[in-house]
Amino acid sequence: MTWDGINKRRFPRIRYQCLIKLRKASSSQIVSTYTENVGIGGICVILGEKIDLFETVDIELMLENGLESVICGGKVMWAVGRCRPGGKNAAEYDIGIEFEHIKDRDLAVIRKIVDANLERTLRR
Repeated sequence: MTWDGINKRRFPRIRYQCLIKLRKASSSQIVSTYTENVGIGGICVILGEKIDLFETVDIELMLENGLESVICGGKVMWAVGRCRPGGKNAAEYDIGIEFEHIKDRDLAVIRKIVDANLERTLRR
């Protein structure tokens, strides 16, 4: 079964893997993982625990190529359990997070990354 949500997105996403640190607003624990994809409106990450819908998080995205980190807030918009190969029980979740309280400068950097990757994909 495929997820149809991609067709309902307001902003395109690109496969872009970078280190991210997340902290739930309700916790002091920081979780480090990698982005699955990035878009102007938000990100998808894979986590070992589910985060409740609409929970707010603090985000630090460590971008590639020496770009300065993006620090902003986010809100969990969806969470889907993942199945591991071989039918083992999943202890991982795809988590979709919408950016909140992001600076114009940071949004411009993300837009540039997304546009450059989309342009490369179209040239192929």
